[in-house]
Amino acid sequence: MVMAPFIALLVLGQTTTTTQAPNTIVFTVNGQPDALNLNATSCNDTPTVTWTSTTTGIYPCTALQLWSSNGTCGDAPASGDVTYPQVPQTAYATKTGPFTVVVSELPAFSSTDAGYECGASGVELKTNLCGSVKIAPTADCASTFYPAQIIHTNPFTIIYDTKPPTAPVLKPLVSLDSELLAQFTVTPDTVTVHAYLKGPADTDYSEYGTVSDTASSVRITGLANATTYSVYLKAEDASGNVSGASNIEEGTPIETFGFWSNYRGSGGASQGGCAATGFELSLAAMLVWVGRVVWRKRR
Repeated sequence: MVMAPFIALLVLGQTTTTTQAPNTIVFTVNGQPDALNLNATSCNDTPTVTWTSTTTGIYPCTALQLWSSNGTCGDAPASGDVTYPQVPQTAYATKTGPFTVVVSELPAFSSTDAGYECGASGVELKTNLCGSVKIAPTADCASTFYPAQIIHTNPFTIIYDTKPPTAPVLKPLVSLDSELLAQFTVTPDTVTVHAYLKGPADTDYSEYGTVSDTASSVRITGLANATTYSVYLKAEDASGNVSGASNIEEGTPIETFGFWSNYRGSGGASQGGCAATGFELSLAAMLVWVGRVVWRKRR
């Protein structure tokens, strides 16, 4: 019985799959897989994309095609897609190589496709990076041993995003000894939270620092007790867009006469957890400690 030849078509960027096939090719930019985030300042950028083949015992029957598309990746570039130089069969044997993407020439900015202008504000556009190559298990692409098949890879998405995230919601500040605890909530597109501080002698706010969106709070240290400070926050997304300011809250650090250090030194469980989840102190332990202090002062 004569069987059909084994010629598999390897397709990159297919958006209908979420798992990587055993024989595949992946895209990375600066060592990062899956996505490249851009914003309005990226229009003159020309990022280098690296393709890497994980195939073993497979031979290319055609050149590796590379392209970007606003739609799903098919077996070959479609009308409106942007193509990049093909990788010859001999070069594909090296298993890896670079190519350059010109941000301003992505199909999202083509007048015949989406029609947006690079630099436009308030938009979020996604472009798939794609590629395909015919492969076979032997150097003889006309072999008659195995049927053809299509292998898909995880998609690589170029995200052009100029929509800033929603501003954080800042909760009332918690007063600590020489510190303020600023707790907040943010929207899912936030990756970084910036904290801004203003003291009574300051004419304007200055950035105190940043935390990850998963932190849920910012601990502002090195403050003067009995002094009122103002705080607000801003959110930043993966593309570098920064939100407007949150609501402003005021707080006044209060002296605790070494309560925290004494509590921890005597076996207290809280070791700064309030920076992530609020106060975790045992009420009973706190009352016992305060009682001891009062009793000693009265002796």
